[in-house]
Amino acid sequence: MKNRRNNRKNENKDNDKKYDDAEEKFNEAKKLLSKENKTTVDCEKANILLSDGLKLLQAIPSLSENRQAKYFHLKGQAYLGMKQYQKALFDFDTAVKQEIDNATYHASRGNCQLELGNIKEALQEFDETINLNPTDGHNYLNRAKVYFNLESYKKAIEDFTMAQKYIKDSNSLFKIYYSLGECYRRTKQMEEAIQYLEKATLIKKEDSNAQNTLGLSLFEYGRYEEALEKFQEARNLDDTKAEYYANKALTLYHLKDYKQSIVECDLAIKIDAQTSRNFYIRGNSYLALGQFFEAHKDFDKAILLNPNNEMYYHSKGLTYHEQSEYVKAIKMFKKALSIKEDHIPSRYHLGLMQHLNGDLQESIENFKIVLDAKGDDRLVYESRGKVYQDLQQFQLSISDFNQAIRLEPSYPETYYFRGLSLIELKKVKQALSDFTLSLQLGIKSPSIFSGMAQAYRQLENYDKALFYINQALEKSSLNVDFLLQRSNIYVDIKEYQKAIDDLTLALEQREFDPLVLYKRGIAFFNNKDYKSCIKDLFKSYEKRPITKYEADLHYHLGISFSNLEKFLHSIEPLCEAIKLMPNYAHYIHERAKSYLLVGEYQKSVEDFNRVIEMQPQNPHAYFGRGFALKGVKKYQESAEDFEYARKLDPLNPSLVVNYRNMNTIQFIPLCKPGEEEQSIL
Repeated sequence: MKNRRNNRKNENKDNDKKYDDAEEKFNEAKKLLSKENKTTVDCEKANILLSDGLKLLQAIPSLSENRQAKYFHLKGQAYLGMKQYQKALFDFDTAVKQEIDNATYHASRGNCQLELGNIKEALQEFDETINLNPTDGHNYLNRAKVYFNLESYKKAIEDFTMAQKYIKDSNSLFKIYYSLGECYRRTKQMEEAIQYLEKATLIKKEDSNAQNTLGLSLFEYGRYEEALEKFQEARNLDDTKAEYYANKALTLYHLKDYKQSIVECDLAIKIDAQTSRNFYIRGNSYLALGQFFEAHKDFDKAILLNPNNEMYYHSKGLTYHEQSEYVKAIKMFKKALSIKEDHIPSRYHLGLMQHLNGDLQESIENFKIVLDAKGDDRLVYESRGKVYQDLQQFQLSISDFNQAIRLEPSYPETYYFRGLSLIELKKVKQALSDFTLSLQLGIKSPSIFSGMAQAYRQLENYDKALFYINQALEKSSLNVDFLLQRSNIYVDIKEYQKAIDDLTLALEQREFDPLVLYKRGIAFFNNKDYKSCIKDLFKSYEKRPITKYEADLHYHLGISFSNLEKFLHSIEPLCEAIKLMPNYAHYIHERAKSYLLVGEYQKSVEDFNRVIEMQPQNPHAYFGRGFALKGVKKYQESAEDFEYARKLDPLNPSLVVNYRNMNTIQFIPLCKPGEEEQSIL
């Protein structure tokens, strides 16, 4: 009996020693894992110590399993430190089984599940930790981090807010404030984001990342000067991060300090030449400075580093736009859309470029896509309205301008554009009302005076038309469109030399512009300088004239040759004019006279027949056909035409024919070439 008692005593002593030795190993392992800068070697040593401790505990028969739970938990932490997550999970599972109501063990298992990418299981663990201990802020903090990574920012905000109720240590509060700031920033609640990030930076002023994130929030809120200060603070704290230089460069770009932005980008690229964003930001600054070669070079480098970012192609497209290389711009915007089909800025700018390139229907289609995707937008309606103007669909353009005005009634430009369409529909008083309102709203563009001039020209109030176009030219003296417009007014009031002077000045700006050459040619014609007219019209034709004026160009070439009595030369351009406008009687009439004067009498008869068919009361046509019929020896019919011409215009002495002298007279002109009656069948 005494021996049994002694044996039991010795056995208890031995178990106590094992337990104490195990605890010693546990504490030593805990010390290793608590090190601020623990290494993998520390974790391995801790794991060995804990395994040895567990062997000692498991050798004590009377010891309950839950006394081992903390060892398995700490062993799991060691495996986490070694990034052996599956082994860590096994140990955390064991700890939880042995002590199922321990919130800390559930939390650790949740963190391990996160590392393994098992989000659903992690959330279940953190839910359980909160159920077990609803007043421990770290439980809410753990779950908030999961929601943040899932981009469920609303739920993350709720949990971070609960966490700050219970957590009082400054390190944890810093994390909470910082995370709340990020959540609010990502949900575009910038005032709240700034508020919490400022709290975070008050706790840790030396944290460069927090200063940078606060800068980003200020930047996104449009407070650029303050953002600049924060990015500089971040840089002062850590001058090795290219991101801080790039963020400062982007802020300077928005402050329009493009040169300094480039300097900051240079520094960012010196640190990190493999991040495409650094070249992209610098490229935009070069673009803003009009340094297109450098801009393209940077965008190309950004694309080389990251060929799947639509914004890089978009900015390259904007550069081509500034260079008026519309086809290349279109290619870039299409490339951006091939990467991200719903990239609205590229879709909108593609529409703009197609408008400028003359692809009007495609432009309309792309603006429709933008409106369908984005909803009502003033700028898109206005842009599409301008395309409808070029399509001569003025009622549709007015409808779009009306929509734009409905959305933003204080924008003056839209009234100006609507006024231009109203002029085309002959609603001049309404147009003047729009122009006046545009002026009252403070429009800056001198084009408004051009619009006023167009309206008064249509009302044949040439004094006011000149007054307003002169105001436009005072503000932009070399504007080719304004010079063209004033020249039109000068032609209307027969001040042809003044028109020629304006168009000559316009050609100094756009040397080979086919429209300006055509207009000056017409002014030379009206000024009776037919040789100069021919010279300008030939040049215009060589430079691809606008289709709208091509027939008139050929017609004036023909009648200029006729005025120089070069009738053989006049026939070819008149034929071209008639091909384009076969129902213009005066075109055919002039060719009929030229055929007559070069002895092509039958062709002349045929042309006069067509003119008479279109203008049966035209005495000049009968008179001319009389000479053509005489040429083909149809004397009776010729005499009938002469008499009928006189009957149509009995007071015109030129129509009185002396038949005795008719053999020696080829033709008697009744007016100068270009003065025949104009009508369209």
